[in-house]
Amino acid sequence: MASCWASNNIPQHTKITFFSDSQAAIRAISSTNITSVMVLDTTNQLNKLATRNTVEIRWIPGHKGVQGNETADEMARKGSAAQPIGPEPFLPIPQSLIQKQIHDYLFRLHIKQYRNIPISDKGKIPLLTTLQRYKYRTPKLSTAHRRWLTWLLTGHSPLAYFQHRAQNFTSPHCSFCPGEEETSEHFLGTCVGYMTIRLQTLGKCILSLDEIANLKWQNIIKYIKGSSSGLDLDM
Repeated sequence: MASCWASNNIPQHTKITFFSDSQAAIRAISSTNITSVMVLDTTNQLNKLATRNTVEIRWIPGHKGVQGNETADEMARKGSAAQPIGPEPFLPIPQSLIQKQIHDYLFRLHIKQYRNIPISDKGKIPLLTTLQRYKYRTPKLSTAHRRWLTWLLTGHSPLAYFQHRAQNFTSPHCSFCPGEEETSEHFLGTCVGYMTIRLQTLGKCILSLDEIANLKWQNIIKYIKGSSSGLDLDM
């Protein structure tokens, strides 16, 4: 506001000094990385003003009896107490908030679309549970280890359940557990053939889906390595 007023009311080739008690505001307009529209507008206005004037910005301590600063504070209080006129929002929305809203909307859309794709819930549950907990945060792992996790979390893995659906296996059942389909959830949490390895690497013989979702990525990799005799990891 002050820079706009100065542009319209102060003659050119004048030394203009702006005083502010906000160190954060001064740092913002001095930064080379600007994400706020309000800060960008203010910076552009000051730069334009400085093309034909000498412009200086100084910090002063707030509430220390500086007459001009006290007057500005009083005007700000009156302005905040007044009834706003015009369309909302009255203040610019921060860029970070806009980006978060877009990110959250796309994430909800992703989850909704994945729920509705024509794949059995037994294949979708591990990935849905993990996505809802971690969103798009990804671990720093090797390419091979990422592939293993992707197999298990999506259900598109060397396990019998998916291979049967892909018509590569004659049966979807686990070779250790008669009548039980070898899904990702079964392999990670309940298969009796890997109980010892599960206890050694994951801390329990049997794990619920919620417990699987809370596992550290590194421990899941150790579990997969320990049980690799039952998986064709080079598929």
